[in-house]
Amino acid sequence: MILGGITIAQDDEVPIKNFQINGLFKNEIGPQFWGTSAFGGIHFTHYINAHWGTEFGVGVPKAGVKTYFYPWQIERGKAMPYLGVAGIFDTRLFNIASRDYNVYFPIGFTWFTNRRWNVSMDAGPSYFNDFGDAIDQGAWAAYFSVKVGYRITFVRFKKRQKQIDVESIPDPN
Repeated sequence: MILGGITIAQDDEVPIKNFQINGLFKNEIGPQFWGTSAFGGIHFTHYINAHWGTEFGVGVPKAGVKTYFYPWQIERGKAMPYLGVAGIFDTRLFNIASRDYNVYFPIGFTWFTNRRWNVSMDAGPSYFNDFGDAIDQGAWAAYFSVKVGYRITFVRFKKRQKQIDVESIPDPN
């Protein structure tokens, strides 16, 4: 029991800054319209450092991955411009064999609010491949993305896991 108390005290001493970049939590989740999820879906974004981020999105009828580059460091309370590249794949009826995909080159901005919310918008050219009659194969077209994200951290999950690991150690007495 004493060992568990000591471990919890050590967990509380884990600096929250290890899970932040410039005062912003490194992860975000929320709804997205178009972009990596097409008509609508959800996204998860992880900011690797103050200049780079990556996004995973899934929706109807697409799923994709996007990488961002912020020329200036991301900061709380500011709208920061970015450049990116995304690979987006058709998921209609989970047709894994589908060759429908597009590659998207967005230019946009993310507004990092002072409260844990982010709002992002971007637009740019996209190369479409094998989309049947809707778009000519190998065609370029305009594409865009709008999303809202809530910044989150996994520090509480990590603390709880350490507590469970310590509690599972048998008492030697």
